[in-house]
Amino acid sequence: EPDHFITISIMIVITHYQNDHLYQHFYKSFIPSHLQQETPSRHFSISPTFRDNRLHRPVAQPVGGEDQPSSGVPLGTQHSRPTLIHFEASINIVGTIGRKDIQGLKKLTFLNLSNDISKIDTATFNETPSLHFLDISKNRLQTLDQSSFAALTNLTDLNLADNEVEDFNGLLTTQMNLQHLNISSNKLHWFDYAFVPNSLRSLDIHNNQIDSVENYYSLKDGFQLEYLDASRNRIKSLGVLSLLPSLKTIVIQENRISDIHQ
Repeated sequence: EPDHFITISIMIVITHYQNDHLYQHFYKSFIPSHLQQETPSRHFSISPTFRDNRLHRPVAQPVGGEDQPSSGVPLGTQHSRPTLIHFEASINIVGTIGRKDIQGLKKLTFLNLSNDISKIDTATFNETPSLHFLDISKNRLQTLDQSSFAALTNLTDLNLADNEVEDFNGLLTTQMNLQHLNISSNKLHWFDYAFVPNSLRSLDIHNNQIDSVENYYSLKDGFQLEYLDASRNRIKSLGVLSLLPSLKTIVIQENRISDIHQ
């Protein structure tokens, strides 16, 4: 039984390894010596869907007896890995992520799905309430339902960079612990401090199409934001309400700013 869990946890981390040389190096470096005495393929193998970087859904393929399935299965199932806390599945071709793909991963705290994802189903992350770090950058996401992250109340780091999102108003209404947000290199046309929780310490919105940094409700008290990168946008002016008193670093180069109001 312990051997089985070693196989699962290591396979989930090695999505970047594509050739036998790296595969053998990883095997010798991380597989316990008492397991290396056996035939490597008996205890440790890379599913072809991982090795070819053609993963259409996140999979983990147990290795062992003849009664094991021969093809990859969704990472999350009704009886999936309940103790899994870290899942790295970047640089694959996942396509669509749904709730059933990560079902049962209640203790997962780190999830990297930086892939070629075009859609994330509404209730997907209801299965991962313990997430602290979520990376869904470098995908093809255009829209996200306002309830997409509603269950992620423990989230501290969210990376949405390099997508095609045009609006994230109402997306972060329950993330009272969020500290770092990267939504750079999207297609945002507007930004308001009302969009983000006041727990945020760093915000990266560079390389969008934002023409102003708004503060419609004149918010300033309680904000912990120290770092703001709004470079490479279309901002024409900055007012006193655009610059929160908590800010220590502001990056605004490559805009169209002609006036800064004190």
